[in-house]
Amino acid sequence: MADDAPGSIYATRITARLAEERERRASLYTRAIAVVSTSGVIVSLLFGLENASGTGLAQLTWQQRLLLGLAIGAFLLAAGTALLIVVPKTTQYRPNASGMKDHVQQWSNGDKDKEEKNLAELDAANLIGFEAKNDKAFIWLLVAVIVEIVGIALVAVVAVLLLIDPSTGA
Repeated sequence: MADDAPGSIYATRITARLAEERERRASLYTRAIAVVSTSGVIVSLLFGLENASGTGLAQLTWQQRLLLGLAIGAFLLAAGTALLIVVPKTTQYRPNASGMKDHVQQWSNGDKDKEEKNLAELDAANLIGFEAKNDKAFIWLLVAVIVEIVGIALVAVVAVLLLIDPSTGA
């Protein structure tokens, strides 16, 4: 196979892009797990503080209870949205062994340049699917982070209300 054959030239570039997309996917997974963990910790802390305070939610005004309920809902929604990224899915960019065997048998005709071109085309098609899935995962992660920030803001509002007038919990 000639080093300057079109299949060889594009195969190298496509292989590099596939590696970048795999790294991007790993980063998205890590960040999604962080959102799930953070949401879980904050919800646990809220319930722990409520339990440790001795006053309980019953001592809060209905507005404060509503805000805290919305905050907990936001954290659960953020975690659920982040889990959409982490849940394993079938992927078109990871062909199974029998599929690869079929491609090899179909393309093995002694013309190495054509075989390299066919493999580059297959990798390019896989790259398109991989990029689309990563782009969708990024959007879901962005939504999860925004919802988590909203939950934190709601908790902050309740904290400020309690600091301004602690008797509102009576």
